Amino acid sequence: MIVRRAVPADVPELARTLAGAFDDDPLFQTLLPDDRVARLVKFFEASLRVIHLPLGEAWITDDRRAAALFAPPGRWHVSWWQQVRLLPMVPVFGRNALLGQRMHAEIERRHPPGDHFYLAVLGVHPEAQGQGLGGRVLRPILERCDHEGLDAYLESSNPKNHGFYRRQGFEVVETVALPRDLQAWTMRRPPRSSARDD
Repeated sequence: MIVRRAVPADVPELARTLAGAFDDDPLFQTLLPDDRVARLVKFFEASLRVIHLPLGEAWITDDRRAAALFAPPGRWHVSWWQQVRLLPMVPVFGRNALLGQRMHAEIERRHPPGDHFYLAVLGVHPEAQGQGLGGRVLRPILERCDHEGLDAYLESSNPKNHGFYRRQGFEVVETVALPRDLQAWTMRRPPRSSARDD
């Protein structure tokens, strides 16, 4: 299976993959109680074009069934201009747009200082889960973290993914309480001094 950087032509199918992957995420189930997959497709199409592809670290399988969207060191924060470009996405969340913004701000407040790669999104199409694709799309950046002595960092709102992340070397740093009795977890992976275990 070839792993490569995403290009604009990948966006429509990749957005569908990510929408399927996040359909059962507790946070999105709360924010998007109806028409979730269709709304997530629009959300991911916009965020891929405005945020992730320009950063140059969106790694996918060649069949677009898995993606890891990273921000390189010092570039994780969404700029004012990017936020303006994402304003048309507000109707996707409807009456929950402000709630989503509050949740995002609460999670972002925990973002660590210093140089690290930020895993903003990891998703595998539901029909392709359990086949090792998530680990494959993480590998290019995690190997780079090991080589360059950099941490990797992520936030997870779905506890069922913690076992997978632990196998990749991530550990929970903090549990974040969110509105509506939701939680998110910040996770960090220090660089490994030797080659990654497969």
